[in-house]
Amino acid sequence: MIASLQQHPRLLRFRLGSLAPRSRRERFFVALGAALASAALICLALPTTELGPLVLVALVPLLVLVRSRTRWRRFFWGWLVGFLVELVLFRWIPFTMGEMTPLPEAVGLLMWAAYALWHGLRFAVFALLVEPVRRAAAARSAALGPLAVATLYMIVEWLWPVIFPWALGHALWETPGAGALMALQGVPLVTFVVVLVNALVAASLTCDRAATLFTASAPLPALVLVALALAPGESERTLRVAILQPNYTLAEKKHADIAMRARLLARLDAQIRALPRDTYDLVVASEGAFPMWWDLGERGPVSPASAGDERAPPGRIDLRREATRIVRRAVAEGPGAHAIIGGLRRDEASRTRNSAVHIGPDGAILGHYDKQTLVPFSEYVPLAELFPALTKIRGIGNLARGERACAFSLPTRDGRGTQVACGICYESLFSADTRADAAGSELLVNLTIDTWFGQSTAPRMHLMTQASRAAELGVPLLRSALTGITAVVGPDGRVAAAIPADTPGVLDARVTLGDGSTLYRALGQWLCPLGLAALVALAARSLAAAIARRRERSSSP
Repeated sequence: MIASLQQHPRLLRFRLGSLAPRSRRERFFVALGAALASAALICLALPTTELGPLVLVALVPLLVLVRSRTRWRRFFWGWLVGFLVELVLFRWIPFTMGEMTPLPEAVGLLMWAAYALWHGLRFAVFALLVEPVRRAAAARSAALGPLAVATLYMIVEWLWPVIFPWALGHALWETPGAGALMALQGVPLVTFVVVLVNALVAASLTCDRAATLFTASAPLPALVLVALALAPGESERTLRVAILQPNYTLAEKKHADIAMRARLLARLDAQIRALPRDTYDLVVASEGAFPMWWDLGERGPVSPASAGDERAPPGRIDLRREATRIVRRAVAEGPGAHAIIGGLRRDEASRTRNSAVHIGPDGAILGHYDKQTLVPFSEYVPLAELFPALTKIRGIGNLARGERACAFSLPTRDGRGTQVACGICYESLFSADTRADAAGSELLVNLTIDTWFGQSTAPRMHLMTQASRAAELGVPLLRSALTGITAVVGPDGRVAAAIPADTPGVLDARVTLGDGSTLYRALGQWLCPLGLAALVALAARSLAAAIARRRERSSSP
């Protein structure tokens, strides 16, 4: 069988040789076609086309292309792939800046281009280094070539500083088995598998020996079996949850004067009160669902409203304390359940914070959490400490950061209780921070606003990247988004139920808690540092061998 497989590269070599471009112009257009093909396949694999498996061959054109290109041409073609991918995926940037700031349209387009230029560089760095790394590994053992390619991409993706982190491995987020890999070593392990498959396909097209490819691919089934065997199981404990999607429109959020905020508050009040009583263990409402500013001075149970003040006219709702009482009473007199609701608050120093407030069944305020990781150019302006005038740009906030992790305690029907880790919007994109903050938690809650992105891929992509946190930690994720996509994500990282974007509603679900016993949760990220060490050792050996050869040539007569 191996002998027959080994004949295939010879035939392929003949065919590829006959099709090889001859002129410089032909070579340019072949390279351009390969770069465009890789960029298109990556974009199609990510939301919202639902063609995730395409990512398994998305890098093949680029990997074949760089085999026959010089150093800086490899860098250029890799950069072009990355630039186009980032440009397509983040095409909502000029829309959001145009809607939320008074800056000229040209500034939004410039920031979009600058964002894609910078983030596209990680593909450029990979393309620049991939051939030297592959050759150095193959010199030691031919089967190590594809493994080195996969390791290199995983390391570059892990180390590269990004504003909105996403990975090639995210494309398989809804594929069965991907969650088990994430439970081992997070999304980087899925990326490693994805790029290894790409490298094996590219190697077969560039005439590497079939026996070598068979050896290099041998770890794949073993890795999948180990991941499935160690995947966390589910406990018998369940929670009945109601996740609200208030659906305040972009126009309502942009023009939120006191009268508009009063109308939004009345809408939230009605949505909470409409929930059936003594049915839910937890009610969750999104970031910004509370449209006023929280007043956390009164924390005890709320007293029943009198006939005269129970439903004050919306136009009179102008005080933080009164607005907070309305929501607390809605929780106590409506579902009578624990609730986690997002909104802004001003602290003792009058600094604005993006917060989540935990309200008990009797309306008492049991705790609050302030967002720690703020969104640049949205919730704060970088370098504003040096240039205070930047804080005056309309549409860009000047929020203060939280100083501690979230840990809300939630009683359960079995009397054991559970601990909830709450993240707000953007900060749940960061796996290491989420793991650190979720220590001991059995449930993740994320409150977010995706209203600013319009009809783009952003809400789906945001959900995709956040869902991997559930798989990494082996616990369910409850995601409440102001305008969608609100969802329940299981401990395997797959969406169990969801409300579409731009649809008001309540997601009623029974959530089975995971046991949280994942290798990633226990040990953290060790695969990437190990891979980095392996690449450094490979580079050191290759450099030592090159120096030895040079000395040998210089000493020979």
